[in-house]
Amino acid sequence: MLKRNHILFWILIILSSCEKEFKVHGYEKFKIDKNINKNSAFHIMNKNAEFDFGYRFRQIQKNQKRSNNLNITTELGGIKNNYKKFNSQSYFLNDFENKKTDTLLILVDNFDGYSGIGVNLKIYKKLFKQDYTESSDVIVSNKKRDSVIVIENELVLNKISYKIGDSIHGYLNLKMIKNEEKISAKGYFRTKISKGYF
Repeated sequence: MLKRNHILFWILIILSSCEKEFKVHGYEKFKIDKNINKNSAFHIMNKNAEFDFGYRFRQIQKNQKRSNNLNITTELGGIKNNYKKFNSQSYFLNDFENKKTDTLLILVDNFDGYSGIGVNLKIYKKLFKQDYTESSDVIVSNKKRDSVIVIENELVLNKISYKIGDSIHGYLNLKMIKNEEKISAKGYFRTKISKGYF
């Protein structure tokens, strides 16, 4: 009996010391590099002005420096497109009652108020989900659900958790096929977390 209790005690100790893997469907772990802001890509961005797409809710300051060097390449039906002009923005998502959540949204896109393309990053705890997005003011009433195959998915951030006012420095690498379109997005970005989109 004593031997059995002794074994049971050690089993409980071992089980309690094992850290459970936190998982959310569709999300992956991101990497941390506390020195990513020292990467030469950010020094080069400091020499260039931010792009202004004329969207009034995303006002660009007069001497604002580039927020990213993202390069997106798309290919569909043998036609290739390359995009290099984007802004970066970040804020915490709101729930249905308009309360802040703990999900951070990072947008690296060229939205001008009517249309745009880019990458959306959702950060939740130690996990992330990124997606290539296209937006338009044209409404499609019977749009089918996207078919997505992720080939490569990497995100590196400067720290593990954030609050409003913090600066984010990161690197993303995304390769995917979305509705038969081949998409590659790669580059460094930086942004300061604002209170909200508007």
